[in-house]
Amino acid sequence: MRARRPNIVCFITDDTGFDMLGYSGGPVLTPHIDSIAAGGVTAGRFHTAAPACCPSRYSYLTGLYPGHCTARRFRGLHPTDKPYNVDFNVDVLGDATSYGHVFQQAGYATGYTGKWHTGEPRGQFHGHRFDLDDDPSEPAVAAKLREDYDAMRQAVREAGFDYAEAIAWGNTDNRPLKALQYHNIEWHTDAALKFLDRYAGKQPFFLTMATTTIHGPHHVESLQTDGRVCEYGYLDEAPQVQAPRASIFERLEAAGLEVNHRSAGAMWQDDAFGAVMARVAELGLAEDTIFIFSTDHGVGTTGGKFTLYQGGLHIPFCMRWDGQIPAGSTCEALLQNVDLLPTLAEAAGIECPANLDGMSRWAQLTGAAGDDREDLYFEWGYTRSVRTDRWKYIAWRHTPEQLEKMRRGEVSMAYNMHNRPKGEFAMHLYPHYFDVDQLFDLQADPDEQHNLAADPACAEVLTDMRRRLRAHLDRFEHPFGLDQCDPFVVSPEYAELARASRADQSLYEPEWYRVRAY
Repeated sequence: MRARRPNIVCFITDDTGFDMLGYSGGPVLTPHIDSIAAGGVTAGRFHTAAPACCPSRYSYLTGLYPGHCTARRFRGLHPTDKPYNVDFNVDVLGDATSYGHVFQQAGYATGYTGKWHTGEPRGQFHGHRFDLDDDPSEPAVAAKLREDYDAMRQAVREAGFDYAEAIAWGNTDNRPLKALQYHNIEWHTDAALKFLDRYAGKQPFFLTMATTTIHGPHHVESLQTDGRVCEYGYLDEAPQVQAPRASIFERLEAAGLEVNHRSAGAMWQDDAFGAVMARVAELGLAEDTIFIFSTDHGVGTTGGKFTLYQGGLHIPFCMRWDGQIPAGSTCEALLQNVDLLPTLAEAAGIECPANLDGMSRWAQLTGAAGDDREDLYFEWGYTRSVRTDRWKYIAWRHTPEQLEKMRRGEVSMAYNMHNRPKGEFAMHLYPHYFDVDQLFDLQADPDEQHNLAADPACAEVLTDMRRRLRAHLDRFEHPFGLDQCDPFVVSPEYAELARASRADQSLYEPEWYRVRAY
């Protein structure tokens, strides 16, 4: 370990699959992300704890599973004598300790720019209401937007960050004004560069840059705006801090690649990361800096967003620290985003909070051969899962209220894993989606197409996987009816509701994921 503590730059994207990165074979151009992978280690079996933005980001920040959230919103929604629903309902407010707090207390300058999405709805701040067609340049509207935004920045600072600028509170397409529903990555890049100029070289720093891409809205449409849109309205002028937007189309076409949502978004965010990495190098700090790239979860139409299938849980991760991590190395240990905080704490030689769900994987990422971790735990909605090196088990237990509504015919479709009685992103990709107990052999069946839970030859495996899952569940104060299965879920009536959900294709192809050329 070097005597000098490393700086850390953590790039976190949204909705990014392996097919959206050059180093993992995607039809895109991402040279700067690829340089992190080539110059360091790629983790082949890195997972998120939950397959959606909000709970995943909570786990990155805290080293905890979402079910251990203590914020008032989550606790108030879920009495301790009932199962909890993991959804967009966890945040880092209250008494949670984030990696911002940990590194801040150890003498680091901590900075955050970009998508937050681990807090209550923006209406919590001042109760401002907007019409979708409001004009953000109108003084009264602009004043309300700015007041909300200043409160957002303060909330991020209170979560352990000295510097909180260019904050996107949630998804861009959920901003309250239609005029503001466009990405502006340069806004985040400009804030990241200003953080480096303020703190780099004066004290060790930990910068998180979390882009709003590759989630919708469509990147090409955003790239065609004038670059002044931001969370609180309009900037005075568009930041000129990375490769020009028009060059994205030119470079993709020169490489013979289709210009679409994925390829344009991948290059746009890669240009941003390249600008930040270049500034670190200009400051003479590249060899003293750990660079990390990852994302929050897998994506909808090519994976399993909002499910506990590997398509939603298995995500890209690479880390580079010149001279400390062997270049071009790979790590096949079981890793999870709850491990980020303890891993970086060990790398920096600082004390880590006790009672985290994650563990340091620094030894594995730097080449250690041994690994005593046997399994990983996942949660989403009212589904829970555990995987080992080879096997994956998913348990789905509907609530009594959901079962009653389906039994009485009060809903026309079965509830999906997101707790909505309708279709969902990747439902059509998994033939056993509605099975309440699912067992998969990931070596023979990596796409989770063959449920072996009822196979007599796998009875011992199923018993062992249920035991493993129960051991994880026992760590939470909320019950989960692992050993209870209502007869309705194996009835013809339930099967008919499930067929109706599969027939609802309204979310199979969200607009921004359609391969659409320009």
